[in-house]
Amino acid sequence: MVTLEELERRIQIQEDIRAIEHLQADYWDCLDQKDWVGLRACFTDDFVFMNKTTGGRYEGGDGMVETMKGKFTEQVTSSHHGHHHWVEITGEATAIGGSRFGNREGLLPKEQGRTYTECDIDTVGENSRGAKRIVFSNDGLVYYTDDHYESFELLYGEP
Repeated sequence: MVTLEELERRIQIQEDIRAIEHLQADYWDCLDQKDWVGLRACFTDDFVFMNKTTGGRYEGGDGMVETMKGKFTEQVTSSHHGHHHWVEITGEATAIGGSRFGNREGLLPKEQGRTYTECDIDTVGENSRGAKRIVFSNDGLVYYTDDHYESFELLYGEP
């Protein structure tokens, strides 16, 4: 039989993993949106990163943000995707998840405070993410695209 202490340890591990996944998603989102204040919040003051490819060393959150500002100027468009998407349990048998969607194409309605999330669909057994996505907002809009953001069909909500 598993002890209470063992269960607590396992739960803590899962909570820690979840926090790391959210931090990674926040880092990518802030970097892609050039949200330098948000990006700075991703780092501690004693942060150190050593790039094994370039040999570069970045120290401190402020130093990392200044480095990224230099690399990701307004002329640079970036779109980071990863395999560690966030997942939110919404009920006993339901969940929703995905990656933040920046709406850089400007095709979806913009409102103060509105954020979008994208979810890949029809990828089971495929070798790539494909072009199909569900994109949903934090205020109830749900869109479908089958052409990798060239066009969107409103499935739910009032824009």
